Amino acid sequence: MNRTLPILMCGVLLCSLAGCNSTPQGEVMDPTVTVETTTAQQGALQTERTYIGTISAEGTASVVAMVSGTVETVDVSVGDTVAAGQLLCTFDDTSAQLALENAQLAYQNALVGIENANANIENAQAGYQTAQAGVQSAQAGAQNAQSGVDGARAGVESARSNYQSALAGAESAEATLKNAQAGLRSAQAALESAQLSYQSALANYGGDENGKLTILEEQIRMAQENYDATLALLALGAASQIEVDQAKQALQTAQAGLTAAQANLSSIQASLQQAEAGVSSAEAGVSAAQAGVNAAQATMETAKAAVSSAEAGVGSAQAGISSAQAGIESAQAGVSTAKAGMTAAQAGAKSARANVDAAQVGIESAEYQLTLYHLTSPISGVVEAVNVTANNFAPSGNVAFVISNAQNKTVTFYVTDEIRTNLQQGQGVTVTGGGGQYSGVVTEISGVVDTRTGLFQIKAVIEGAQDLPDGLTVELATTSRKVDRAIIIPSDALYYDNGAAYVYRAQDGTAVRTPVTVALYTADSIAVTDGLSAGDEIITSWSAGLTDGVPIRHTSEQSPAQTTTPVETAGPEETEG
Repeated sequence: MNRTLPILMCGVLLCSLAGCNSTPQGEVMDPTVTVETTTAQQGALQTERTYIGTISAEGTASVVAMVSGTVETVDVSVGDTVAAGQLLCTFDDTSAQLALENAQLAYQNALVGIENANANIENAQAGYQTAQAGVQSAQAGAQNAQSGVDGARAGVESARSNYQSALAGAESAEATLKNAQAGLRSAQAALESAQLSYQSALANYGGDENGKLTILEEQIRMAQENYDATLALLALGAASQIEVDQAKQALQTAQAGLTAAQANLSSIQASLQQAEAGVSSAEAGVSAAQAGVNAAQATMETAKAAVSSAEAGVGSAQAGISSAQAGIESAQAGVSTAKAGMTAAQAGAKSARANVDAAQVGIESAEYQLTLYHLTSPISGVVEAVNVTANNFAPSGNVAFVISNAQNKTVTFYVTDEIRTNLQQGQGVTVTGGGGQYSGVVTEISGVVDTRTGLFQIKAVIEGAQDLPDGLTVELATTSRKVDRAIIIPSDALYYDNGAAYVYRAQDGTAVRTPVTVALYTADSIAVTDGLSAGDEIITSWSAGLTDGVPIRHTSEQSPAQTTTPVETAGPEETEG
């Protein structure tokens, strides 16, 4: 069921319809594939073939012993009438019983192995989950560390910004200090100039060191006395009015000079006081500017220290990232170890299940072998011959009993060696011919190739077929192959790659390509003996995008309708001449 050719044809068809245009850049394609699935089940699968046979009058069945051993009981005698399935004789089955007990013990031990393997899987899964939680915790730690780095870097930038602001503030404060110092010097120069002006004016007016204008005051006094004397002389007629007016004019001039000098000195004194106030203000400005410089320098040193601290914080945070990254790597290594442990535990469980299956097969084989120690009649009829005796040894392969029935007929057909090895005496057959259908059992399986056909001759006795004429050609159907305790899946789920069979399992939302060993297949079903377990979800629908690891969704996620594929245990008939 190689899907390579259909895929190529679909690819060519799609290219022809779409012009092989590529997906436009930037368009995001959803890779998820919609699938249908079925659950793998344990069961049996068999194939049935149809052969061409010839009717003959031999209504006898030879009962051949399939084991060697001591005959314990012989339950019939020659001439006895027996029914199909009736016990004919028994062999000593001590060894077969022991083999069955050993097989059952092996089965119980295998079940214990399953329990231990399941416990190991649970422990491994718990370890895997713990390791994954460790990875998540380590990743969260790394994210926190990265946040710390980002925060520390932001702190560095903020601290550097503050430092630059403090530096600019310090430079501004120093400029202010220089301006204040220059103002102080200017105020001091103005004060000195005012002081010199005052001293010069005071000296010009003849003032003393206390600021008194004694000379001008003396001049006023003398002018006053001259005026008074002139008035007195005027009264005596010794002075004229003109002289009085002149004396008065001289007095007024002296008084005006004193007033002007006093006003000038007052103005100069005001300027002096203003200059002194300017000096005091400038000195205060210098002190304030110096304090600003000191504060700005202190702020700058604090900001500088904050920059150093923030940079150290970045280094510490980066060390935290390194530590967190190492933690992630360690946790991921733990996940890998836990995953390997889980894989090993799953492999152990698979081996344990295989041991259980093998032990079950051993039990079935031992039970089958045990049945061989009890010979029963394959047909109803009369005992024609008894070739064994109680308490005597009987070899395998010899005819122990011959049963005849005139109502029976024998059909002879031929098979290949592969089919012969899968047939068993007593196996049921269905014969169709002469307008009817009859049931029978295989009674003889030849071990020698027929020289005429190159095949192996097989005989089966059919009951109630006395009306079928000898030499009549009929159709005979019987099971050609059967596989027990296999994993049964639909045929549509199987793929081949260079002769290697594989299927896709649906696991954790993805398609997982899984190699399988096919023991038997029909048109509808396949028996797998290795690679799958009962309960596995198998993808049964085909898609060009179905590859190993591709994300998948079930059709039920898009539509309420859900398609299920029944598991069949019997294939169609095949005809072999």
